[in-house]
Amino acid sequence: MMPPDYRSPEPEIPEGFAGGKVVLGGVPGMKLTREGVREKAAMLYIHGGGYTLGSGMTAGAFLAHILERTNLEGYSVDYSLAPYAKFPVAINEIVAFYKGLLDAGYERIVVGGESAGAGLTLSLVMALKMEGLPLPAAIWCSSPVDDIRFDQQEVFIRDMFCASNGDMLEAYVGDADPRDPRISPIYGDFSDFPPAFIQAGSRESLAAGALRIVDKLVRAGNEVHFTFGKGMPHTFAMDYAIYPEAENAMNEILTFVNNVLSLS
Repeated sequence: MMPPDYRSPEPEIPEGFAGGKVVLGGVPGMKLTREGVREKAAMLYIHGGGYTLGSGMTAGAFLAHILERTNLEGYSVDYSLAPYAKFPVAINEIVAFYKGLLDAGYERIVVGGESAGAGLTLSLVMALKMEGLPLPAAIWCSSPVDDIRFDQQEVFIRDMFCASNGDMLEAYVGDADPRDPRISPIYGDFSDFPPAFIQAGSRESLAAGALRIVDKLVRAGNEVHFTFGKGMPHTFAMDYAIYPEAENAMNEILTFVNNVLSLS
């Protein structure tokens, strides 16, 4: 967990991009842009870290990689972390940031993230549906958390996430109902979801959850794309610069995003 006095750093802007710190809906985050971007279209990235680690301000290089391939403007939300901010602070902040993008005139917003960020992506859609707000144009989820209770008897216990998962998730949920769809999206309404890309590795503890999400989306009649990386670890697509399987996985995400945007 981050120390109590932790403060997010100022965003680092990759070469060839403009932007910096922004505040949307009263919530801080980072924006990246450059010439030639699609009009009124953006990528919103929600970082992972077990709800207790990370910062939306450190995603510059990753966002730049996505934006170079999709010609989108990019945003990363710097939501508050547990245990200092328990549910529903983080999801409320993400909803507020998303509303800020709508207010700024974006009409096609792609939302995605990894691990807890992927779970929060699904929870964002659940929260938006509850409020009757416009949904994202598409979502992508790398190794999503589907159920905050995390039944270790039914998943593949093969990565370090298992060792620390209980403490992190307890820190985030507090006294809230773990079956709230804004916490555990698997318990939500999956009807009329935006096109979704779900990805997981066979050697990770969240593989079963990703399969459950895919099953829910398919049964509800949604457009869903799923890849299951044989022998791959947790959030392996995020290692796109390290080994070819991860690069291929990231390319699949970016191809999905481009295909959805070309049809919308």
